[in-house]
Amino acid sequence: MPAASPFRPAHCRLGFLAVLTLGHAPAIFAQTPEDSRFAVADLSVPADNERVVLSVESDIARLRPGAKPIDDLAMKRLLMTGEGPSSAAARLLKEAEERKTAGECAAAVERAGQAEIIILSSVPMDEERDMLRSAYTLMVLCEDQRGRNVERATAALRLRSLVALAPADMPAEVWDKHVAGATFGAATIEIQIDSDPPNAQISVDFHGVGVTPRTFHIAPGSHYIEVQKEGYRKAFRQLTVGSTPARTVFRLVERTHDRLDQARAALSVLRKSDAAAKPQALARLAQFARVDTLVVLTVDSGRVRINFFDAERGAVSGETIDSAFDPATGRVTALADRPTPGTTSRRTPAQLAPKNSGQVSTTISASPTTGDALPEARSQQVGPQYRRRVKPPTPWWSWALAGVVGASMLSYIYFDQPHQKDTLALHAHWSPPAR
Repeated sequence: MPAASPFRPAHCRLGFLAVLTLGHAPAIFAQTPEDSRFAVADLSVPADNERVVLSVESDIARLRPGAKPIDDLAMKRLLMTGEGPSSAAARLLKEAEERKTAGECAAAVERAGQAEIIILSSVPMDEERDMLRSAYTLMVLCEDQRGRNVERATAALRLRSLVALAPADMPAEVWDKHVAGATFGAATIEIQIDSDPPNAQISVDFHGVGVTPRTFHIAPGSHYIEVQKEGYRKAFRQLTVGSTPARTVFRLVERTHDRLDQARAALSVLRKSDAAAKPQALARLAQFARVDTLVVLTVDSGRVRINFFDAERGAVSGETIDSAFDPATGRVTALADRPTPGTTSRRTPAQLAPKNSGQVSTTISASPTTGDALPEARSQQVGPQYRRRVKPPTPWWSWALAGVVGASMLSYIYFDQPHQKDTLALHAHWSPPAR
Protein backbone atom coordinates (compact mmCIF):
# COMPACT_ATOMS: atom_id res chain seq x y z
CA MET A 1 0.00 0.00 0.00
CA PRO A 2 1.60 3.32 -1.03
CA ALA A 3 2.47 5.83 1.65
CA ALA A 4 0.04 8.69 2.16
CA SER A 5 1.09 12.06 0.69
CA PRO A 6 2.20 14.55 3.35
CA PHE A 7 0.45 17.40 1.48
CA ARG A 8 -3.24 18.10 1.99
CA PRO A 9 -5.59 20.58 0.31
CA ALA A 10 -5.04 22.86 3.29
CA HIS A 11 -1.34 22.91 2.49
CA CYS A 12 -2.06 23.97 -1.10
CA ARG A 13 -4.30 26.80 0.10
CA LEU A 14 -1.63 27.95 2.53
CA GLY A 15 1.05 27.79 -0.17
CA PHE A 16 -1.11 29.84 -2.53
CA LEU A 17 -1.66 32.41 0.22
CA ALA A 18 2.07 32.60 0.90
CA VAL A 19 2.92 33.08 -2.78
CA LEU A 20 0.24 35.78 -3.07
CA THR A 21 1.58 37.56 -0.01
CA LEU A 22 5.18 37.40 -1.16
CA GLY A 23 4.19 38.51 -4.63
CA HIS A 24 2.80 41.72 -3.17
CA ALA A 25 5.76 42.32 -0.88
CA PRO A 26 7.46 45.43 -2.26
CA ALA A 27 10.84 44.39 -0.94
CA ILE A 28 11.20 41.35 -3.13
CA PHE A 29 9.97 42.78 -6.40
CA ALA A 30 10.85 46.42 -5.87
CA GLN A 31 12.25 48.11 -8.95
CA THR A 32 14.38 51.20 -9.20
CA PRO A 33 12.83 53.72 -11.63
CA GLU A 34 15.08 54.32 -14.58
CA ASP A 35 16.11 57.78 -15.63
CA SER A 36 14.18 58.98 -18.66
CA ARG A 37 15.96 59.97 -21.85
CA PHE A 38 15.21 62.91 -24.11
CA ALA A 39 16.58 64.41 -27.32
CA VAL A 40 16.21 67.82 -28.93
CA ALA A 41 15.30 67.86 -32.62
CA ASP A 42 15.59 71.05 -34.66
CA LEU A 43 12.95 71.05 -37.41
CA SER A 44 13.91 74.47 -38.74
CA VAL A 45 14.82 74.86 -42.41
CA PRO A 46 17.74 75.29 -42.60
CA ALA A 47 18.72 73.65 -39.30
CA ASP A 48 21.55 75.91 -38.24
CA ASN A 49 20.76 76.65 -34.61
CA GLU A 50 23.31 74.63 -32.71
CA ARG A 51 23.64 77.12 -29.86
CA VAL A 52 19.88 77.16 -29.33
CA VAL A 53 19.66 73.36 -29.35
CA LEU A 54 22.49 72.98 -26.81
CA SER A 55 20.97 75.67 -24.59
CA VAL A 56 17.53 74.02 -24.69
CA GLU A 57 19.09 70.63 -23.93
CA SER A 58 20.89 72.05 -20.90
CA ASP A 59 17.75 73.78 -19.59
CA ILE A 60 15.52 70.72 -20.05
CA ALA A 61 18.00 68.58 -18.08
CA ARG A 62 18.03 71.25 -15.35
CA LEU A 63 14.26 71.73 -15.17
CA ARG A 64 13.34 68.03 -15.27
CA PRO A 65 15.35 66.18 -12.61
CA GLY A 66 16.07 62.61 -13.70
CA ALA A 67 15.84 63.43 -17.43
CA LYS A 68 19.09 62.91 -19.31
CA PRO A 69 20.01 63.73 -22.93
CA ILE A 70 21.01 60.88 -25.21
CA ASP A 71 24.64 59.75 -25.32
CA ASP A 72 24.69 58.77 -29.01
CA LEU A 73 26.69 61.67 -30.46
CA ALA A 74 25.99 60.75 -34.09
CA MET A 75 22.23 60.67 -33.43
CA LYS A 76 22.42 63.92 -31.47
CA ARG A 77 24.20 65.67 -34.34
CA LEU A 78 21.66 64.30 -36.82
CA LEU A 79 18.74 65.68 -34.81
CA MET A 80 20.56 68.98 -34.36
CA THR A 81 21.71 69.63 -37.92
CA GLY A 82 20.09 66.98 -40.13
CA GLU A 83 23.54 65.87 -41.31
CA GLY A 84 24.72 62.29 -41.64
CA PRO A 85 27.86 61.05 -39.84
CA SER A 86 30.33 61.98 -42.59
CA SER A 87 28.94 65.50 -43.02
CA ALA A 88 28.68 66.05 -39.27
CA ALA A 89 32.29 64.93 -38.72
CA ALA A 90 33.53 67.18 -41.55
CA ARG A 91 31.70 70.16 -40.05
CA LEU A 92 33.13 69.48 -36.58
CA LEU A 93 36.66 69.24 -37.97
CA LYS A 94 36.22 72.52 -39.84
CA GLU A 95 35.00 74.22 -36.67
CA ALA A 96 37.92 72.69 -34.75
CA GLU A 97 40.40 74.19 -37.22
CA GLU A 98 38.70 77.56 -36.89
CA ARG A 99 38.97 77.39 -33.10
CA LYS A 100 42.65 76.41 -33.34
CA THR A 101 43.38 79.33 -35.69
CA ALA A 102 41.67 81.67 -33.24
CA GLY A 103 43.87 80.35 -30.42
CA GLU A 104 41.05 78.48 -28.65
CA CYS A 105 42.78 75.13 -28.29
CA ALA A 106 40.44 73.79 -25.59
CA ALA A 107 37.40 74.30 -27.83
CA ALA A 108 39.32 72.92 -30.82
CA VAL A 109 40.21 69.70 -28.99
CA GLU A 110 36.62 69.31 -27.79
CA ARG A 111 35.33 69.58 -31.37
CA ALA A 112 37.98 67.20 -32.70
CA GLY A 113 37.08 64.69 -29.98
CA GLN A 114 33.41 64.78 -31.00
CA ALA A 115 34.43 64.26 -34.62
CA GLU A 116 36.60 61.27 -33.64
CA ILE A 117 33.69 59.57 -31.87
CA ILE A 118 31.35 60.03 -34.83
CA ILE A 119 33.99 58.88 -37.33
CA LEU A 120 34.89 55.73 -35.44
CA SER A 121 31.31 54.73 -34.67
CA SER A 122 29.51 55.60 -37.91
CA VAL A 123 31.79 56.53 -40.84
CA PRO A 124 32.81 53.62 -43.15
CA MET A 125 36.40 52.44 -42.86
CA ASP A 126 37.31 53.52 -46.41
CA GLU A 127 36.24 57.13 -45.67
CA GLU A 128 37.69 57.67 -42.22
CA ARG A 129 41.45 57.89 -42.68
CA ASP A 130 41.75 61.49 -43.92
CA MET A 131 39.34 62.81 -41.30
CA LEU A 132 41.05 60.95 -38.47
CA ARG A 133 44.46 62.18 -39.61
CA SER A 134 43.20 65.78 -39.41
CA ALA A 135 41.65 65.19 -35.99
CA TYR A 136 44.75 63.58 -34.45
CA THR A 137 47.11 66.15 -35.96
CA LEU A 138 45.08 68.95 -34.39
CA MET A 139 44.96 67.12 -31.05
CA VAL A 140 48.74 66.62 -30.96
CA LEU A 141 49.46 70.27 -31.75
CA CYS A 142 46.87 71.69 -29.37
CA GLU A 143 47.65 69.36 -26.49
CA ASP A 144 51.35 70.13 -26.91
CA GLN A 145 50.57 73.84 -26.79
CA ARG A 146 48.43 73.34 -23.67
CA GLY A 147 51.11 71.25 -21.96
CA ARG A 148 48.87 68.19 -21.53
CA ASN A 149 51.44 65.44 -21.97
CA VAL A 150 49.21 62.40 -21.40
CA GLU A 151 46.56 63.55 -23.90
CA ARG A 152 49.28 64.50 -26.41
CA ALA A 153 50.89 61.07 -26.12
CA THR A 154 47.55 59.33 -26.69
CA ALA A 155 46.82 61.38 -29.81
CA ALA A 156 50.39 60.87 -31.05
CA LEU A 157 50.05 57.10 -30.71
CA ARG A 158 46.81 57.12 -32.73
CA LEU A 159 48.34 59.35 -35.39
CA ARG A 160 51.47 57.19 -35.69
CA SER A 161 49.29 54.08 -36.07
CA LEU A 162 47.43 55.82 -38.86
CA VAL A 163 50.29 57.30 -40.94
CA ALA A 164 53.98 56.60 -41.45
CA LEU A 165 55.04 60.11 -42.50
CA ALA A 166 54.41 63.50 -40.95
CA PRO A 167 51.26 65.27 -42.18
CA ALA A 168 51.84 68.40 -44.22
CA ASP A 169 50.41 70.70 -41.54
CA MET A 170 52.54 69.29 -38.69
CA PRO A 171 55.95 70.83 -37.94
CA ALA A 172 58.83 68.38 -38.36
CA GLU A 173 60.16 69.02 -34.86
CA VAL A 174 56.81 68.08 -33.28
CA TRP A 175 56.60 64.91 -35.38
CA ASP A 176 60.16 63.83 -34.55
CA LYS A 177 59.82 64.58 -30.85
CA HIS A 178 56.35 63.25 -30.02
CA VAL A 179 54.97 61.11 -32.86
CA ALA A 180 57.68 59.30 -34.81
CA GLY A 181 58.67 57.03 -31.92
CA ALA A 182 55.18 56.32 -30.59
CA THR A 183 54.47 52.56 -30.66
CA PHE A 184 52.27 50.06 -28.85
CA GLY A 185 55.12 47.71 -28.04
CA ALA A 186 55.58 43.99 -28.68
CA ALA A 187 52.53 41.92 -29.65
CA THR A 188 52.51 39.29 -26.92
CA ILE A 189 48.84 38.81 -25.93
CA GLU A 190 46.53 36.49 -27.84
CA ILE A 191 43.22 37.98 -28.96
CA GLN A 192 40.31 36.43 -30.81
CA ILE A 193 37.85 38.57 -32.80
CA ASP A 194 34.58 37.16 -34.13
CA SER A 195 31.42 38.59 -35.63
CA ASP A 196 27.84 37.65 -36.37
CA PRO A 197 27.63 37.17 -39.33
CA PRO A 198 31.23 36.04 -39.93
CA ASN A 199 33.66 36.96 -42.74
CA ALA A 200 33.76 40.65 -41.82
CA GLN A 201 36.86 42.78 -42.34
CA ILE A 202 38.86 43.52 -39.18
CA SER A 203 40.85 46.70 -38.57
CA VAL A 204 43.01 47.01 -35.44
CA ASP A 205 44.36 50.51 -34.86
CA PHE A 206 43.57 51.35 -38.50
CA HIS A 207 45.41 48.35 -39.95
CA GLY A 208 43.60 45.47 -41.64
CA VAL A 209 44.37 42.10 -40.07
CA GLY A 210 42.02 39.77 -41.97
CA VAL A 211 38.42 38.64 -41.59
CA THR A 212 36.39 37.20 -38.74
CA PRO A 213 36.82 34.85 -37.00
CA ARG A 214 40.53 35.42 -36.45
CA THR A 215 43.05 34.85 -33.67
CA PHE A 216 46.32 36.78 -33.51
CA HIS A 217 48.62 38.54 -31.03
CA ILE A 218 48.44 42.12 -29.89
CA ALA A 219 50.34 44.44 -27.54
CA PRO A 220 48.90 45.20 -24.09
CA GLY A 221 47.04 48.49 -23.86
CA SER A 222 44.01 50.25 -25.36
CA HIS A 223 43.22 49.42 -28.98
CA TYR A 224 40.62 50.50 -31.54
CA ILE A 225 38.84 47.52 -33.11
CA GLU A 226 36.66 48.07 -36.20
CA VAL A 227 34.64 45.42 -38.01
CA GLN A 228 32.81 45.97 -41.29
CA LYS A 229 30.93 43.77 -43.77
CA GLU A 230 29.19 44.61 -47.03
CA GLY A 231 25.51 45.37 -46.41
CA TYR A 232 26.06 45.94 -42.68
CA ARG A 233 26.85 48.96 -40.56
CA LYS A 234 30.40 49.28 -39.29
CA ALA A 235 30.94 48.28 -35.65
CA PHE A 236 33.55 49.88 -33.42
CA ARG A 237 34.89 49.03 -29.98
CA GLN A 238 37.71 50.35 -27.81
CA LEU A 239 39.28 47.31 -26.19
CA THR A 240 41.75 47.36 -23.33
CA VAL A 241 44.01 44.31 -23.39
CA GLY A 242 45.75 43.18 -20.21
CA SER A 243 48.08 40.28 -19.55
CA THR A 244 45.63 37.46 -20.36
CA PRO A 245 44.13 36.33 -23.67
CA ALA A 246 41.08 38.29 -24.78
CA ARG A 247 38.06 37.62 -26.96
CA THR A 248 35.45 39.97 -28.38
CA VAL A 249 32.42 39.35 -30.57
CA PHE A 250 30.62 41.93 -32.74
CA ARG A 251 26.98 41.64 -33.76
CA LEU A 252 26.56 43.55 -37.00
CA VAL A 253 23.38 45.43 -37.92
CA GLU A 254 22.07 45.36 -41.49
CA ARG A 255 22.10 48.70 -43.29
CA THR A 256 18.35 48.45 -43.83
CA HIS A 257 17.97 48.48 -40.02
CA ASP A 258 20.41 51.32 -39.41
CA ARG A 259 18.79 53.70 -36.91
CA LEU A 260 20.64 56.72 -38.27
CA ASP A 261 19.35 56.21 -41.81
CA GLN A 262 15.82 55.60 -40.56
CA ALA A 263 15.93 58.65 -38.28
CA ARG A 264 17.14 60.81 -41.16
CA ALA A 265 14.17 59.72 -43.28
CA ALA A 266 11.71 60.49 -40.47
CA LEU A 267 13.37 63.85 -39.86
CA SER A 268 13.05 64.73 -43.55
CA VAL A 269 9.30 64.04 -43.43
CA LEU A 270 8.81 66.18 -40.32
CA ARG A 271 10.69 69.15 -41.76
CA LYS A 272 8.38 69.28 -44.76
CA SER A 273 5.16 69.61 -42.75
CA ASP A 274 3.65 70.52 -39.41
CA ALA A 275 5.29 68.14 -36.92
CA ALA A 276 2.38 68.32 -34.48
CA ALA A 277 0.09 66.95 -37.16
CA LYS A 278 2.29 63.88 -37.71
CA PRO A 279 2.46 61.98 -34.41
CA GLN A 280 3.35 58.74 -36.18
CA ALA A 281 6.48 60.27 -37.71
CA LEU A 282 7.39 61.73 -34.32
CA ALA A 283 6.87 58.31 -32.73
CA ARG A 284 9.21 56.71 -35.28
CA LEU A 285 11.84 59.37 -34.70
CA ALA A 286 11.61 58.89 -30.94
CA GLN A 287 11.92 55.13 -31.41
CA PHE A 288 15.04 55.44 -33.59
CA ALA A 289 16.58 57.92 -31.14
CA ARG A 290 15.58 55.63 -28.22
CA VAL A 291 14.14 58.41 -26.09
CA ASP A 292 11.11 58.81 -23.83
CA THR A 293 10.60 62.47 -24.73
CA LEU A 294 11.33 64.28 -27.97
CA VAL A 295 11.81 68.04 -27.63
CA VAL A 296 10.84 69.56 -30.97
CA LEU A 297 11.86 73.12 -31.76
CA THR A 298 11.68 75.49 -34.72
CA VAL A 299 13.41 78.85 -35.05
CA ASP A 300 11.83 81.57 -37.17
CA SER A 301 11.88 85.37 -37.20
CA GLY A 302 14.00 85.67 -34.08
CA ARG A 303 11.81 83.44 -31.93
CA VAL A 304 11.88 79.78 -31.00
CA ARG A 305 8.85 77.52 -30.63
CA ILE A 306 9.18 74.37 -28.49
CA ASN A 307 6.85 71.39 -28.17
CA PHE A 308 7.25 68.10 -26.31
CA PHE A 309 6.37 64.68 -27.72
CA ASP A 310 5.66 61.95 -25.18
CA ALA A 311 6.77 58.70 -26.80
CA GLU A 312 4.89 56.54 -24.27
CA ARG A 313 1.57 58.24 -24.91
CA GLY A 314 2.24 59.02 -28.56
CA ALA A 315 1.02 62.61 -28.17
CA VAL A 316 2.33 66.15 -28.51
CA SER A 317 2.19 68.55 -25.57
CA GLY A 318 -0.91 70.70 -25.34
CA GLU A 319 1.00 73.97 -24.87
CA THR A 320 3.78 75.54 -26.93
CA ILE A 321 6.69 77.52 -25.55
CA ASP A 322 7.12 80.62 -27.72
CA SER A 323 10.11 82.68 -26.65
CA ALA A 324 12.83 85.05 -27.73
CA PHE A 325 16.45 83.86 -27.64
CA ASP A 326 19.95 85.28 -27.74
CA PRO A 327 21.61 84.45 -31.11
CA ALA A 328 25.09 84.82 -29.60
CA THR A 329 24.63 82.29 -26.81
CA GLY A 330 21.44 80.44 -27.80
CA ARG A 331 19.86 81.29 -24.45
CA VAL A 332 16.08 80.82 -24.60
CA THR A 333 14.48 83.36 -22.28
CA ALA A 334 11.38 81.34 -21.34
CA LEU A 335 13.51 78.41 -20.15
CA ALA A 336 16.58 80.14 -18.74
CA ASP A 337 14.51 82.37 -16.43
CA ARG A 338 12.79 79.44 -14.74
CA PRO A 339 14.33 78.37 -11.42
CA THR A 340 15.58 74.86 -10.94
CA PRO A 341 13.08 72.67 -9.03
CA GLY A 342 13.95 72.36 -5.36
CA THR A 343 16.07 75.51 -5.28
CA THR A 344 15.33 78.92 -3.83
CA SER A 345 14.07 81.56 -6.25
CA ARG A 346 14.38 85.28 -5.71
CA ARG A 347 11.59 87.53 -6.91
CA THR A 348 12.30 91.01 -8.20
CA PRO A 349 10.78 94.10 -6.57
CA ALA A 350 8.50 94.56 -9.59
CA GLN A 351 7.12 91.06 -9.12
CA LEU A 352 6.41 91.77 -5.44
CA ALA A 353 4.57 95.05 -6.06
CA PRO A 354 0.86 94.92 -5.13
CA LYS A 355 -1.45 95.09 -8.11
CA ASN A 356 -2.95 98.53 -8.91
CA SER A 357 -0.93 100.09 -6.09
CA GLY A 358 1.33 102.23 -8.22
CA GLN A 359 4.15 101.50 -5.76
CA VAL A 360 7.07 99.16 -6.09
CA SER A 361 8.22 97.27 -3.03
CA THR A 362 11.93 97.35 -2.31
CA THR A 363 11.90 94.03 -0.44
CA ILE A 364 13.34 90.97 -2.17
CA SER A 365 12.14 87.68 -0.74
CA ALA A 366 13.38 84.17 -1.33
CA SER A 367 11.08 81.16 -1.56
CA PRO A 368 11.61 77.56 -2.62
CA THR A 369 10.24 76.66 -6.03
CA THR A 370 7.35 74.23 -6.12
CA GLY A 371 5.24 72.63 -8.79
CA ASP A 372 6.09 71.53 -12.30
CA ALA A 373 8.90 73.57 -13.80
CA LEU A 374 7.76 72.54 -17.30
CA PRO A 375 3.94 72.38 -17.36
CA GLU A 376 4.10 72.71 -21.15
CA ALA A 377 5.65 69.23 -21.30
CA ARG A 378 2.35 67.57 -20.42
CA SER A 379 1.09 65.70 -23.44
CA GLN A 380 -2.43 65.96 -24.77
CA GLN A 381 -5.05 63.46 -23.64
CA VAL A 382 -5.24 60.90 -26.42
CA GLY A 383 -7.36 57.85 -25.63
CA PRO A 384 -6.58 55.66 -22.62
CA GLN A 385 -3.44 56.54 -20.75
CA TYR A 386 -0.93 53.88 -19.79
CA ARG A 387 1.55 54.81 -17.12
CA ARG A 388 4.62 52.90 -16.17
CA ARG A 389 4.13 51.17 -12.84
CA VAL A 390 6.94 51.96 -10.47
CA LYS A 391 6.95 50.20 -7.10
CA PRO A 392 8.14 52.07 -4.02
CA PRO A 393 11.59 51.55 -2.51
CA THR A 394 12.24 48.51 -0.36
CA PRO A 395 10.69 48.78 3.14
CA TRP A 396 12.44 46.91 5.95
CA TRP A 397 9.32 45.20 7.21
CA SER A 398 8.62 43.34 3.97
CA TRP A 399 11.62 41.07 4.47
CA ALA A 400 10.42 40.26 8.00
CA LEU A 401 6.94 39.54 6.62
CA ALA A 402 8.33 37.22 3.98
CA GLY A 403 10.40 35.35 6.58
CA VAL A 404 7.48 34.94 9.00
CA VAL A 405 5.13 33.66 6.26
CA GLY A 406 7.72 31.22 4.93
CA ALA A 407 8.59 29.87 8.38
CA SER A 408 4.90 29.53 9.29
CA MET A 409 4.19 27.59 6.13
CA LEU A 410 7.06 25.14 6.69
CA SER A 411 6.15 24.64 10.36
CA TYR A 412 2.49 24.00 9.52
CA ILE A 413 3.35 21.43 6.87
CA TYR A 414 5.75 19.63 9.20
CA PHE A 415 3.54 19.41 12.29
CA ASP A 416 0.32 18.73 10.38
CA GLN A 417 1.63 15.59 8.68
CA PRO A 418 -0.24 12.39 9.64
CA HIS A 419 1.96 10.29 11.89
CA GLN A 420 1.51 6.95 10.18
CA LYS A 421 4.07 4.18 10.03
CA ASP A 422 5.54 3.51 6.67
CA THR A 423 6.44 -0.14 7.47
CA LEU A 424 4.36 -3.10 8.51
CA ALA A 425 5.69 -5.43 11.23
CA LEU A 426 5.00 -9.09 10.45
CA HIS A 427 5.33 -11.96 12.92
CA ALA A 428 5.33 -15.34 11.17
CA HIS A 429 5.93 -18.87 12.46
CA TRP A 430 6.91 -21.72 10.19
CA SER A 431 6.62 -25.34 11.12
CA PRO A 432 8.26 -28.06 9.01
CA PRO A 433 5.86 -30.65 7.60
CA ALA A 434 5.62 -33.98 9.35
CA ARG A 435 7.19 -36.99 7.65
